[in-house]
Amino acid sequence: IDPSRVIFEVVETDHVDDPDRLVDILAHYRQAGFRVALDDVGAGFSSLNLLVRLRPDIIKLDKALIRGVDRDPFRAAIAAKLLEAARELGVRTVAEGVETMGELEWLRAWGGDLVQGYLIARPAHPAPRPTPPALASPPYPSDPTPRAGLNAPRSPGEARAFGFRPPGPG
Repeated sequence: IDPSRVIFEVVETDHVDDPDRLVDILAHYRQAGFRVALDDVGAGFSSLNLLVRLRPDIIKLDKALIRGVDRDPFRAAIAAKLLEAARELGVRTVAEGVETMGELEWLRAWGGDLVQGYLIARPAHPAPRPTPPALASPPYPSDPTPRAGLNAPRSPGEARAFGFRPPGPG
């Protein structure tokens, strides 16, 4: 997988015991080409500190901030400044929880990069993947199928002791 297609998300509202260690770990992955997103910006009280320390590639504006942004001047002022700062820093933005055309139009006008929410699409569950045959039915010692590897019997006597039937006559 191309590392630039992988994004590590740090959730603003999660408690981090050792923020310096987190910054070091994320810096290591960044050097390898991975990206970092700060999720739920606007949901907690520490987002500005985390923005400064983590310097994410992407910030995800929480639905609590976006809900009604087109009708609430206080929310609008805060969201507009976050979008402006993101543009100045070259950080992409994702607005979460967009549910109305008014919110979408406001975000377009103020330069939001990406949106997600019920207005765009409902959450989808991934299609179930078929279980690979090797994992679907593991071999059991009573299975007479010859095997190779660590569990293969080494002699006909050992095969009989484990319930294997040796190939050939006998």
